[in-house]
Amino acid sequence: MRSSLLSSVAKFVITDYAATSLRHCSSCRRVVAALQQASTSMENYEDRVKRFFALEQVEPDVFRTSNLGTLQQSSDKAAYGGLIFAQALAAAENTVEDKLKPHAMHSFFILNVDTSIPVQYHVRRVRDGRSFCTRTVEAVQEGKIVFILQVSFHVVSCSFFFYTSVFRFSIVCFLGISRFATIGGSSRQLQGTPKVRGQGARPRHGVALEFSAAGRSRQPGATHRNSLEPDSAVHQDVMPVVPSWEKLECLSDVIPWLKTEIAAGRIKVKPALEHRLKHYETRASQKNGDLFQIRLTSIDRHIGLGEQSTSRTFYSWVRSVGDLGDCEKLHRYLVAYTTDGPMGGSAFRPHYGNGFDPSMIFSLDHNVWMHKHLIRADQWMLFENTSTVAGKGRAFVTGKLWSEDGVLLLSCAQEIVLRSRGTVSKI
Repeated sequence: MRSSLLSSVAKFVITDYAATSLRHCSSCRRVVAALQQASTSMENYEDRVKRFFALEQVEPDVFRTSNLGTLQQSSDKAAYGGLIFAQALAAAENTVEDKLKPHAMHSFFILNVDTSIPVQYHVRRVRDGRSFCTRTVEAVQEGKIVFILQVSFHVVSCSFFFYTSVFRFSIVCFLGISRFATIGGSSRQLQGTPKVRGQGARPRHGVALEFSAAGRSRQPGATHRNSLEPDSAVHQDVMPVVPSWEKLECLSDVIPWLKTEIAAGRIKVKPALEHRLKHYETRASQKNGDLFQIRLTSIDRHIGLGEQSTSRTFYSWVRSVGDLGDCEKLHRYLVAYTTDGPMGGSAFRPHYGNGFDPSMIFSLDHNVWMHKHLIRADQWMLFENTSTVAGKGRAFVTGKLWSEDGVLLLSCAQEIVLRSRGTVSKI
């Protein structure tokens, strides 16, 4: 009864009205944050993820949410860029039929998004074609555009081979020699996906994203034979060989041991590293409120211990904190959410050995190309990040996300602002 009452109070305080009314008071913001944390701890994990992406439709092609606070955000007030990116994608998908899948997303972060103020996502229908359609999404807060996303969607349809095969099957059956018939494909989709809306239809007012599930999905990255348009060429990079996630630990599990070693004098650290460890320790104490978990292939390189390395490529295994159902969209949004956070590290972590201490890091843009539309966020995926160039206060980073069985699920790229407190580091 007591937990139910507290949960109800927390949900009331986190409404648009309350968040807007209390945003000017720092003490009130801390109260709201505490109540959000209390409400989060009582929620089922899947329900908590759904809450971030169930946008309220306020008018045609305009969606609103006040669910903006996550542990990935860089400060108490600035929202995590990956969340804004994923919510904008959800808004765009609310305006297309389910047969259309996002394959290319390009975005710009223009202003910080204040977590205490609701955001509205305005969707513009740029083009509706037979195979492709385009949407532009503007995130607006207090009348200002804070974020822009462009999304291209592609129809996941039966191949030409499928239709010709069905035609051959029908003719052969008609001639009475069905033993020679072949069926070359299937248009089967992931079970439990939301209902398909009619052509050009808009979702009804209220909660715009429906989550339903029945059955399990196929292997991550797997597609039914000939379920897509015919391929003219097929290739992909080879997945790197790295330690399995089963042999690795999360950074939050290593922090207590690391603090003991430093206190005993067995590990020597520079002042810049001590500052970073305090940040990691704070995050580790709140790990139950995060949406995804990370296991690093080299914790020493991640935090700047051990021998200096000039390599600017980092690997980490990522997956959702808990299990999710079979809503295809929900998995896609959480994977999009995950891609923004780990990328920037490959630009500045190689410089830790030179005493580099970052003072400002944030994404200028973020771009994702999804090669597979069926991705399970609740299975381990390898995230490979490389920074190819840095200078003039900016750095460029690319990423590849692999399924555990070696399928390249998506590629991504972003440019970040990168400034330090000390001297210039060169490697």
